[in-house]
Amino acid sequence: MTRLLLVFAAGFFLAQPSPEAIIFYATGDPETNTSQPSGDLADSGWQWTGLWGSFTGTAIAAHYFITAGHVGGQVGGVLTLNGVAHRTTRVFHPPKGDLALWQVREAFTNWAPLITQTSEEGLAAVSFGRGTQRGSAIITTVRQTRTNGWFWGSSDGRLRWGQNTIDQVASYTNDGTNDLLVLNFNSQGGANECTLSSGDSGGGIFVQSDSGWELAGINALVDGPFNTSTNGSGFQGAVFDARGLFLKTDTGWEALPTFGPENPASFYGLRLSLFKNWITGVTDSPLVLPPELLRASAPEGPYTVDSTIIPDTSQQNFVISLPSLASFFRIRDDQSTWTLSASVATNNTLVLHYYATANTASR
Repeated sequence: MTRLLLVFAAGFFLAQPSPEAIIFYATGDPETNTSQPSGDLADSGWQWTGLWGSFTGTAIAAHYFITAGHVGGQVGGVLTLNGVAHRTTRVFHPPKGDLALWQVREAFTNWAPLITQTSEEGLAAVSFGRGTQRGSAIITTVRQTRTNGWFWGSSDGRLRWGQNTIDQVASYTNDGTNDLLVLNFNSQGGANECTLSSGDSGGGIFVQSDSGWELAGINALVDGPFNTSTNGSGFQGAVFDARGLFLKTDTGWEALPTFGPENPASFYGLRLSLFKNWITGVTDSPLVLPPELLRASAPEGPYTVDSTIIPDTSQQNFVISLPSLASFFRIRDDQSTWTLSASVATNNTLVLHYYATANTASR
């Protein structure tokens, strides 16, 4: 399999134009693995997985979570983890790689450790996502008595977990950098054998070490699209045996072998061991959070945070619609002290400028 499709769901975040709930081999029951795993899989990543729009993100430091870059998002968006909202204040992208490292204002109380192992091949993995249910069976014309897999079904946005094995590492850009974890969707896998579908992008792939569960990868890609003929646009599916199907390539539909051993499709995770130095370079740097704007209808307050107004840190200002009623503003920042001034712009907006202040007077 060489054709890869970015796995995202349209409708919440703007994704890059080019192109994934967890789908199981053993069952199509949409209630499967929709609660925190237990037993040998306890604390395997569910507790660090938050809801990020239609997708997920994984807390990896007190003020940071990581997800796939192509799921998008914006500063001021909220990751909800264990019922607590964490507002984003900044985003970081590596020089290469489809990752987004988001800074949040409200600190996480617990977070996932990054992988410490340098050889991931053969490791058992647990993956998390919010993709589609399992749809109807895919059956090829030439092999009508056997199922090849299942179409992606309807989306329900529910968090699920599944298991697989990291079969190998591979290069996404064909530049010799093995930046992907490859996990095959096998009919002979365990009871929780899984693959990805639309909406699973950004979810974590966890492996176990002597010290506990560690974050090894981020869900990003699947093989596809497939087809049962050379006509039409094809389909996306959870394919455990691609024999007799056609795979989309840059030049058209490639016929896959009809006979021989089962030919499982794969899903792919961004390999975090290659990005560890970049990640820790961000998360270990001194924390700098932008100030918050507080608003009240009277000088004496009460003042409440207006979380819809995001500061332009490069210009050191807030730009808001000109209030129709009397409004009073303050700046709150635990790290610096600011003086606030206001001016009216020509487009009927109010620009609130903030300047560093030498003392620590109330603000």
